[in-house]
Amino acid sequence: MAVLGADNEVFGVDFATSQIAFSHVRARRERGEFVPDDWVVDGSNSHGVFALKPLGGHKGQCLGMMIEILSSLLSGGAFGHVLKHLHTEPFTEPREISHFFLALDPAAFGDVETFRSRLTAYLAFIRNEPAVDSGSVMVPGDPERAVFSIRAQTGIPLSEPDRTCIQQLMREEAALIQSG
Repeated sequence: MAVLGADNEVFGVDFATSQIAFSHVRARRERGEFVPDDWVVDGSNSHGVFALKPLGGHKGQCLGMMIEILSSLLSGGAFGHVLKHLHTEPFTEPREISHFFLALDPAAFGDVETFRSRLTAYLAFIRNEPAVDSGSVMVPGDPERAVFSIRAQTGIPLSEPDRTCIQQLMREEAALIQSG
């Protein structure tokens, strides 16, 4: 979900409906690090592979199913548990990922500038709440803005498997271009 506030402030949310995104599990496994039990169920499902645990118990499971219905079932796409992972060969096969987009025009509900100002005021209210730890309260989009600022200066870090994958994709793309 992305919503524009005053002065082009963005409330931006993009998250997995599981406890953690698959990429975090993959990265930890590649580094030989511990994967917490509350992130995955290993090998106990009907497909004999690990499954990501849903976010927030039964309500998170419901949210995940709602997203699956809107993005996979409605479009006729593959269910999430049978998708081909982005980081496995062959890279030339379609990944069968489906999407769902819904656009709402705030003008259909009232004055757009009033809405944007109210959103910005709401985000400021949340940010100004006392933090439960020594950090600061952030809203969706704040961590990404901070990382973007750092990476704009220092570049995007890549693990060796990611670097290898990207190089392989580049070679395959170059070969496709050369072959016409």
